Amino acid sequence: MATKAIRLDGVTRPWGCFYELERKEGYVVKKLILFPERRTSLQYHEHRSEVWTVASGHGVAWHLSPFSDNQPVQETIGPGDIIRVSKNEPHRIENMSSIDQLVIIEVQLGEICDEEDIVRIADDYGRVA
Repeated sequence: MATKAIRLDGVTRPWGCFYELERKEGYVVKKLILFPERRTSLQYHEHRSEVWTVASGHGVAWHLSPFSDNQPVQETIGPGDIIRVSKNEPHRIENMSSIDQLVIIEVQLGEICDEEDIVRIADDYGRVA
């Protein structure tokens, strides 16, 4: 696996920004900051799973749960909540607050933990291919 630099300077996205805190073979740890009333793409990943831990703020996590007969699940999330997203599972995070940021610590697990491994299904910012 090629070594990539850790991004401590922050990467801006239309929904907010992220900071890469650690990168090792098989995993990446990021801090995601969703701005008020913003949400990520509805997306999935072919090469990785993710675990989200809410550090601060409140929002909604949308995903397909294996325990819901593959029906969409919308979970209200807040500090301390943990969401697991499997490889190839459509998901998105939404900040419902009009004032506060939603901060999530994301752990990516897999052979390829790369920004290229994003398949967008729907996007508020026109980024669907």
